[in-house]
Amino acid sequence: MLPVLAQSVFSKSRNSSDGRKIIKPKRLVKGDTVAVIAPSGGVAPEDFEKALQNLADLGFKTKAGKYARARNGFLAGTDKQRLDDLHSAFGDAEVKAVWCARGGYGASRFLPELDFKLIKKNPKIFIGYSDITALHTAIYQNTGLVTFHGPVAASTYSDYVKSHVVNVLMNPSAPYRIELSPDNVAKDQTFSKPQRSRRENAAAR
Repeated sequence: MLPVLAQSVFSKSRNSSDGRKIIKPKRLVKGDTVAVIAPSGGVAPEDFEKALQNLADLGFKTKAGKYARARNGFLAGTDKQRLDDLHSAFGDAEVKAVWCARGGYGASRFLPELDFKLIKKNPKIFIGYSDITALHTAIYQNTGLVTFHGPVAASTYSDYVKSHVVNVLMNPSAPYRIELSPDNVAKDQTFSKPQRSRRENAAAR
């Protein structure tokens, strides 16, 4: 488990090693409006309110997707509704970032219908993890837009998480080092301790 060393993703666009032009979104500032959408699994009402509060606590205005609170079995609305929210968020000039409320499953179901021209024309921060990885991959491969594999809006925003979200999305520097969280350091130390075999334990008695 090693710390992450990230380069700035907010400087001028450049070309990747395979020749693809990389598009970098604008950094966020306090007071910006962020769209909260649910492209995958359904979000419990209390979790969605937590998501909105988390982002408000970071200093952002929130704009919930039209169908972000919808439910269709275990999904957050139909495939079309979830896709419509994503497209609406990227097409909305007021929105400066698109934040996924949760992961789960479902994003891969509408990948063939993604409007990559719309996304490329309106580059902005896109953030989430888990199932959202499918969208990160598709968007980068088809537009060159740098996206962020980071905490979903309904995550638990500890001081550690808050500080790195703010530093990466609002006050970026290059390079930027993300150290292990205190919890992971403790786990790493626990798992790295040598374990005695049953024979050794028996001999020690």
